[in-house]
Amino acid sequence: MPRRTMTYQSIMIRESRTDRWFSLDDIQGLNVLDEFERWLKGLPIEHFKDSAKKTYGKKPDVKRRNRIVMAKMRTGSYGTVGDEVVDTATHGTAYTTKELDAQTVETRSALLIPPGSTVALFFAEKQGHSGCGPLILPSFVGHLKSMVSGKISKTTGKPLSLVVDTETVVSPDSWLALAKLESVTATVYDYSPDIADDSSTTSTLMNYSSTLTPIKGERWLPSKIKDIVRGKKLEGVTDLGFPDDLNYDEMEMRLSDGERTKTMVVDKDRTPGIRVLLNDYGESSLGMSALIGMIDEEAKGFYERRSLDWKYEWTRKLPKPVTATR
Repeated sequence: MPRRTMTYQSIMIRESRTDRWFSLDDIQGLNVLDEFERWLKGLPIEHFKDSAKKTYGKKPDVKRRNRIVMAKMRTGSYGTVGDEVVDTATHGTAYTTKELDAQTVETRSALLIPPGSTVALFFAEKQGHSGCGPLILPSFVGHLKSMVSGKISKTTGKPLSLVVDTETVVSPDSWLALAKLESVTATVYDYSPDIADDSSTTSTLMNYSSTLTPIKGERWLPSKIKDIVRGKKLEGVTDLGFPDDLNYDEMEMRLSDGERTKTMVVDKDRTPGIRVLLNDYGESSLGMSALIGMIDEEAKGFYERRSLDWKYEWTRKLPKPVTATR
């Protein structure tokens, strides 16, 4: 099985031109978690098909446990004609893709909102760089804004406009300071080496990566390597001895405190985020209960740092289902 990780973002909502954050249970009568569940269940089958970008997402499967709503969904890209699906037992071609065929990956995402909280957490599972979260969250935010469009604000008496603040959650500095570095991987996407065959030399697109790991007998890389990455971020690639003639897109640090393993991904544009390792290469993907357990631990630390006592029942009890109709 490919390796799977999990990222998460905090979500807060306020009225435009104010600094008052809404309780997410009541945005002028709108319960955000209930609406998320209702919206997911009521989506048309082609909602996540984008013919311009050639991306596709199936209608999600939705489940709720008290204060968390889970969505399981297949996503992928289409438009490449002639890719072969190979039967590895016979080494023959089992299927050749057509223009509208999408090779999909099934991943999960979740919205968690404690009772009365002004801060939600949105969790997104990824297999490699594929996941349903980047499709679901922006679409839902757009839906929320359109729902309140034209309504009159209770505080200003003017048409209500929402500001939705999403922020990538990183592990606290105290954890990063104590964690040891297991590996560093630098990656170039759409790398184009010249491949020679019997008749000619052709340029072929592929991903290229190179990894630093400890020497035999050691578990951790030297601490100075972690300091270089945290200080210089992606610009620190060449200081670590990676080839300096490549334009790297991403660097991944695998960190551990001896009990929990997480990966920090540093790229060109975004704030370095923490990816929680769900399963490593060759291991089975987590079942729903095990995934909920990982979400619990991340959410518990996040909310307790904000003086909210975490209750495991928020992700355990099953409420009455919300229907898709209004």
